[in-house]
Amino acid sequence: MARSVAKPRASLPQMLSAVGALAGLILLVALVVHAAEGKKTVPAAAMPSSSPVVARTYQLAPTHAGAATGWVLPKVLSGPRDVAIGPDGAVWLTEQNTGIVDSFTGNTLTRHGTDAFPDTGAFWLADGPGDAVWFSGYPGGNVGRVLPNGTANSFTTMDPSAATLGIAQGPGNIMWVTDVNRALLMRIQSNGVVDQLSVAPPKGVQAIPAPRLIVKGPDGNMWFTDPRTGSVGKVTTTGTPTVTEYLIGKHSDPHSIATGADGTLWATLGAARSLAKIDPATGAAVTIPVKGATGALNDLVVAPDSTLWLSQDAPYLLHVRPDGSLIRKVKLPGGATDADGLALAPDGSLWAAATDGNMIVSVHG
Repeated sequence: MARSVAKPRASLPQMLSAVGALAGLILLVALVVHAAEGKKTVPAAAMPSSSPVVARTYQLAPTHAGAATGWVLPKVLSGPRDVAIGPDGAVWLTEQNTGIVDSFTGNTLTRHGTDAFPDTGAFWLADGPGDAVWFSGYPGGNVGRVLPNGTANSFTTMDPSAATLGIAQGPGNIMWVTDVNRALLMRIQSNGVVDQLSVAPPKGVQAIPAPRLIVKGPDGNMWFTDPRTGSVGKVTTTGTPTVTEYLIGKHSDPHSIATGADGTLWATLGAARSLAKIDPATGAAVTIPVKGATGALNDLVVAPDSTLWLSQDAPYLLHVRPDGSLIRKVKLPGGATDADGLALAPDGSLWAAATDGNMIVSVHG
């Protein structure tokens, strides 16, 4: 899915359950917990099959404001959180407050009924094997996917404290998910085996990790942000996975993370209104203030020319150079005052989820 051309455990989760439209259907997948005391395994079953979900279509009226166009979602306060360009070329969108995943083409919005699965949320998006669109469930603990044939499923952890936030595809068709509440990374293999990896803070940091967003890095490893420890982290993807966090700064507030076409690894430092340029060989970061930022930085995408688009808790989307200097800012339409998830389409258009404005936004030119 194109974004360029988000405690020590009291008890171990026993399994993942796949919840489908057929009542009472629960299929087990393997759960391998990597922790200081060792590894625990539950026998695996096949990856659960998907079920039909109701898809409803709506024609949305565009609102134009300068370089930006917005489309208000049909349900009030649906909480649009992330956008991404799917393998089908459509713009995909999560509705955090309803648990529904949408696809959008032209002025047509299709709301896929992922809310039919119990305890399902919809927060962040990622492409997955077989051209499926995957989503995390924050503030809940589910992981779901919508398949190209319109069917869907949702995996819900048995641990009620789980909160799946970031999600991304890594090497070998493996999906990686962050659990912000339990200081864990989840690795979902294509054969249905699920590993859960504990995250420890950097040396000398006492805070409990809270991994947020995750991305495949230029080195082939998975990199994630951790605002609670002020760090970025790396999990290796070959052999036995190892997880390491690298401190940026106590109050750096790393939020989103992205890899540019030139192999540079970037992170937004939310409240610091800065970027972090990360060396994947060492984990060391250079902090770059963003000129023109008037709110905490949220998501980022890297354009093919290595410039960056940023969303913030403010009414403007920012287009900046790698040195943080401002190219331009684009005002959100419809009175929206903040945006979160961003995506760049192959035609160069920028897409954003304007959360408080309850709209999807596009910037052209």
